[in-house]
Amino acid sequence: MTILLVDDEYYLIQGLKSSTDWALLGIDTVLCAYSAAQAMKVFSENSVDILLTDVEMPRVFGLQLIKDAAAAGYEFVSILLTGHSNFNYAKEAISLKVLDYLLKPVETAELEATVRKAVELISSQRRFRTGARDLELVSFWRKLYTGELMPESSHIESYLEEHNLISFVDPSARFFYSYLRVRSALAGDLSMPASLTEELRVAPRLKSLPVPVDQGGFMLCTPVSSDPDSTPSHQSAQDFLDRLCGVFPDMRFILYTSDDAPLTAAPYAYELLKQYSSRYTSAASRVIYIMDPEGDDGTQNGAVSPGGIKSDLPLERWEERLLQGRIDDILFDVRSLAAAGGKVYSTRYLASIYYGILHCIFAAVSRQQSSLSDIHDRLLTQADQAQITSSPSGLIAWAQSVLRQTDDILRQNTKDVSVLEQIRQYILSHLSDPALDRGQIAEAVHITPDYLSYVFHRESGTTLSSYITGERIKAAKKLLLTTDDGAQEIAEKVGFSGAAYFHRQFKKYTGVTPNAYRQQKGSAD
Repeated sequence: MTILLVDDEYYLIQGLKSSTDWALLGIDTVLCAYSAAQAMKVFSENSVDILLTDVEMPRVFGLQLIKDAAAAGYEFVSILLTGHSNFNYAKEAISLKVLDYLLKPVETAELEATVRKAVELISSQRRFRTGARDLELVSFWRKLYTGELMPESSHIESYLEEHNLISFVDPSARFFYSYLRVRSALAGDLSMPASLTEELRVAPRLKSLPVPVDQGGFMLCTPVSSDPDSTPSHQSAQDFLDRLCGVFPDMRFILYTSDDAPLTAAPYAYELLKQYSSRYTSAASRVIYIMDPEGDDGTQNGAVSPGGIKSDLPLERWEERLLQGRIDDILFDVRSLAAAGGKVYSTRYLASIYYGILHCIFAAVSRQQSSLSDIHDRLLTQADQAQITSSPSGLIAWAQSVLRQTDDILRQNTKDVSVLEQIRQYILSHLSDPALDRGQIAEAVHITPDYLSYVFHRESGTTLSSYITGERIKAAKKLLLTTDDGAQEIAEKVGFSGAAYFHRQFKKYTGVTPNAYRQQKGSAD
């Protein structure tokens, strides 16, 4: 944590800084200022957790400093220093939620006790916020998986922004989705261990927020990372299951995993994995890879791939043909495969073709970042898998229907590329406008706001708000290196609403403060 010491008496501040074991109190950074103006500058360049300020300073009193810092959007716990035993500022201090006040000269024991109390308060607040945030995140994911939240980029982005979750879920990211089915190994026991959810949260390599979606079932998702060492693998999935079995020996776990997909594919991934769970099971704990590309024998590292499905079907060719609009080529393959058994047909073999078609649709639509919601009902809700796979004719009729619908959706993608370029040009020419938003942009390019968000995310791979902020940060970087303008001036020129917000966004995107960036790049030159 960081503490900021503010007093116009230089030696008092230096004495407090050097005579206190701050690390023992949970403080790792101690910052100093000798006026309210200096203190506000420190706030703009650093993240301050605790403010310890003198009440009576020249020009701006300590209480006014607390007001100004809070008004600028900074969150901190404040402690006051005063030279008068008759504390005349109590009423105003209470209204400002000042934690405590210390009488000069400050006694070390009293200072340490007060700072320790502030650290404990901040830690408690953070734990509470984390718990509340996790509840919000679980609610978001459950609504997305079950279809209560429409799986459209614009709806998802609006929900995340409305519930202040946009910093915790990247709408443009891709995820590895898994469905974990849990049951007791003891006959007749339907209870779930109370500690299971927490164990799922801390599982290494597959660390994810577990979301209960049905009786005994959890959905897990892991963002796709550019670092191959942090990407879930067959071995890490097996290690995850082995860990669960070691902690809960009386439980049985089956983990169904699939390929990576965008956020908009979450409900589709859940339905597909759940369907697999109803078709393929195991008496022992096991990882089951949906459409596993490895191993003709259907196994990999002790895990099971149902029936070796992927190796039996030309899924990669189907996916390419689907993206090329060559639906008849796929249907020719399906007819040939369905007739390969002569007059006797295995429903399991027909089911493998069914799941293979679903898989290639899933992969193709995900690659194009198109909407799955348009075909979601036809694929999963209205389709009776048992009836479809009961005869070759039923499978072929279903394949023809869903492949045609998918082709229509993929074709729509190519019509929106020019719109994306118009959006980008408008954003670049209006960066300085702090009111720039999707409504304004949509009006300029003559489309609806919802469709604008949908097209922009699908074609660019990022959200509209993230793109605008990123362009503003780029413009700010250039101004920091080519002008002597201060943070407030630069914030206004690139469209940020204030210096404090500009500082937070700049540090979030670059990892350093604007002043630090200017100094680093300036010294490098």
